[in-house]
Amino acid sequence: MKAFLFPQRLGRIAYMKVILIIWFSEYILFQVYKSGSVPLWCVGSIALIIYLYTVFYIIAPRHRTTNLPSYYKIAVLIPMACVLYSILLMIEPDRTDQ
Repeated sequence: MKAFLFPQRLGRIAYMKVILIIWFSEYILFQVYKSGSVPLWCVGSIALIIYLYTVFYIIAPRHRTTNLPSYYKIAVLIPMACVLYSILLMIEPDRTDQ
């Protein structure tokens, strides 16, 4: 279970599955907020936790398995660039694939 929640390395398919689940959970979270049943501070806290988990336990292990330069990691700090960087990581081949 620990390897599933906190992976050391992620391949393309595993990364795509996890990132799509995270995007879907964020969509559901904001739909619940829009319904008015949950306060903004609660949604913001949960979104921050999801963001930090994504950066450190999903994007960072996937970045380790690719040949992308290290300075590309800065993109996770920019809101829309983070989404584009996530898509880039989906299509970038693993080092072992070459």
